Amino acid sequence: MSSGKWQNINGLRYQVEDNRWENPNEDYGWEEPKENSFTHNGKKWDVVQELTLEEAMAIAGKKSQDWTKATDEELMVGAFGEGIPGVVSHSAEKIVVRLDEEKTQMPFGFAETAPLLELLWRKTGVDCGGEEADLYLPSGTYHIILQE
Repeated sequence: MSSGKWQNINGLRYQVEDNRWENPNEDYGWEEPKENSFTHNGKKWDVVQELTLEEAMAIAGKKSQDWTKATDEELMVGAFGEGIPGVVSHSAEKIVVRLDEEKTQMPFGFAETAPLLELLWRKTGVDCGGEEADLYLPSGTYHIILQE
């Protein structure tokens, strides 16, 4: 019963030759990551195809717009939807605009960040994280702080 293919270690028998367990991951369906792969949330993902921002937006059904070519009126509608409410506000409240978020909370609702940033740059020259400015709009004056 004993052959050279088995070895006793601490009272247990282990196979030492003709070992199927040379690569223990082989039987569990696990593979070495491919060259074009990455880890996200503890899972390995393979890169199938890289997309440009425009291609990704087209797949998502969102239209990418170049706000630098928009008029001030188009920026107002793009940022605030149908426009800013007609109520005049002289809010001393500071509004934080995070550069990496899609929407920004304003006193009268949410604003789209991309057109708001372009409007802010045109009216005040502010465009970098850490900068502050007063934005004068038809509905009032708002103190804006940009954050990365």
